[in-house]
Amino acid sequence: MLQVNPAVDISEVCQTNVNICTIYSEMGKHEIALKYVEAAVRILDKEYERRMGFDENTQEKFQMCSLVATAFHNAAVEYEHVKDYPICLIHYQKAARIA
Repeated sequence: MLQVNPAVDISEVCQTNVNICTIYSEMGKHEIALKYVEAAVRILDKEYERRMGFDENTQEKFQMCSLVATAFHNAAVEYEHVKDYPICLIHYQKAARIA
């Protein structure tokens, strides 16, 4: 499970996990890539819902939406690689709604 130091911005940690997912995916290690992106997706899904309710800076909202949509899209791609199509579709739909 992804452990986050409270002093660190959670979106930065999740962005790092999404980047690591991309590297493993490029190497053809989709099961490992999926673990990294799913850790980010679990956190970002909750954080997205929480942050969208606040009157934040529009640029910050845009960055959060971009990160969450990218994470869900990357998760969908990894689920597609491991042939888990029902979960893949759910993640593609979530990415499209957020984007």
